[in-house]
Amino acid sequence: MDLSDRQRLTVSAAEIARGQMTIASLATATSHLAQAETLLGAVVQSGERMEAALREAVDPDAVGTGAEGADQAVHPRVAAARLGVENARAALAILATLRGTLRGGTAATPPVIGEGDLS
Repeated sequence: MDLSDRQRLTVSAAEIARGQMTIASLATATSHLAQAETLLGAVVQSGERMEAALREAVDPDAVGTGAEGADQAVHPRVAAARLGVENARAALAILATLRGTLRGGTAATPPVIGEGDLS
């Protein structure tokens, strides 16, 4: 084995080590994404429950009558809860896109949340 063979083996070993580090980093990132998805899912559920409870608790006369239907006035706390839920859902969609990219998908076709193995 001459010097150039040893150099190639050294380079190959370094490339393998970098690849292993990349795989470990991707596995860690995927695990963190799964944890974030779980937490955001809980935020969505909690926010939906809070919004429903606020709707029941708010006195309609306290915000004015407004027109019936979609134009009816909404209490600021209910609106804030709804906004929080919408933001958490948007964050979940972003995480799904990231997860799809990590798994070899594209931003245009991420996997459905809850599908597949994240490990």
